[in-house]
Amino acid sequence: MRLRLADVVPPEDGLPDNHRTTLAATWVLSIEAADKAGPPGLAHSILDLACLLQPEAIPLAFFTSTPAIDYITLHSELRQESDILDVLHTLDRLNLVTCNQRTALVQTHVLIQRAIRDDLDVDSLDVLARTAADALLEIWPEVEPDRLREQMLRANALVLFETARTSLIEPRTHPLHFRTTDSLVEAGNHDAATAILRQLLAEQTRIVGADHADSLTTRRHLADALEENDPREAAAAYGRLLDDCVRIMGPGHPYTLVTRCEVVKRNADHDYPQHALARFEELLGDCRRILGPDDPVTLGVHAALANWHGDAGHFDMANEVYREVLAAETRLFGPDHPTTLRTRNNLLCIQQDSGMPLDGSVSFRELVEEYTRVFGPDHPRTLATRANLAFAIGEAGDVEGAADACQTLLDDYARVFGADHFEVVVMRLALSYWHAHVDAACRTKGSSPER
Repeated sequence: MRLRLADVVPPEDGLPDNHRTTLAATWVLSIEAADKAGPPGLAHSILDLACLLQPEAIPLAFFTSTPAIDYITLHSELRQESDILDVLHTLDRLNLVTCNQRTALVQTHVLIQRAIRDDLDVDSLDVLARTAADALLEIWPEVEPDRLREQMLRANALVLFETARTSLIEPRTHPLHFRTTDSLVEAGNHDAATAILRQLLAEQTRIVGADHADSLTTRRHLADALEENDPREAAAAYGRLLDDCVRIMGPGHPYTLVTRCEVVKRNADHDYPQHALARFEELLGDCRRILGPDDPVTLGVHAALANWHGDAGHFDMANEVYREVLAAETRLFGPDHPTTLRTRNNLLCIQQDSGMPLDGSVSFRELVEEYTRVFGPDHPRTLATRANLAFAIGEAGDVEGAADACQTLLDDYARVFGADHFEVVVMRLALSYWHAHVDAACRTKGSSPER
């Protein structure tokens, strides 16, 4: 049974002398004072929005997002956006929040949040939860170069999920769930993403049913999260999902085609090459016929075919297909889109693996600069591209440069992810590999390496 704040604080006659007023009543008086100091209803609306989030660090931008302003406008006499900041400072003076403009963060107390939530009916909670989720999604860009800010946004989303779980599942599962778990996967925290998605799927199955489209979406994200730690289970999960997509949505639905691509990719490693190629080409033909050649799903299947050609050693064909995909993505999404940058990276890797006449280190340097600009220096994709650059430097004959790049990258991986992270282990192996080449080169020259 869910307890209200009144159930866990002392009653009035249980408080010491001179403290006859309950906590909730004291806060009500403070909120009323804040409402009198600014536009009527504004202080209460701001605290309503804050009551569902992480109390230690709510982004100031959250309160000035479009969904938040729409909610505040509906429930107060807001005149202009600057009123919100003025009232936050008033709430700060009354010790209801701490508003720090230098860090652009707002803090409040868990007991204040609890007192406000306890006064909400179910309908009000649903509206607030959806508004808060919409606001977080608006201020959370698809690519967030600031790693600490992304951690803060994730923390707020996770608290929101705990305080208003059902409100964000019915009638539709809010996409903030998947922005959060995708962020965890990008950060290498697959276990946390898997746990959240398993819990979400259990709630969806109970509330909207296992065959609901949102439940199928969660299963796809769960299969992706499983890939790193348990690829066999991920492949099995995708196989079961494909069967259900065909049964529920039909074979031509975009979601079915996406899932079919994932199954074909995973089966290609165990299939005869001619069979795998036939399945890819059949799927690509279906996507072009049903969705069109420029649909993102079609381009994703085309890129998967290029990747398969590369894995199979068909470098000329992989290079040709990747160039077609890159041209289309650049035209449709722009050169800085994450998908476009990923295709550029994969094209460079194919050219490097095939021994094509290309100064790979120069090309990867350019790509690292673009990843750093778009994603930030500590983003996993930026670090992975730097690893490709290190290998390209070594392959170009500069083994000492490759070792130096790996050492710097190892330090950065350990700083960002921790010393025990899988990528740190991989980078230690890469560093040992290039140190061995440095040692061999020095022995050939008759000198000793400097470490």
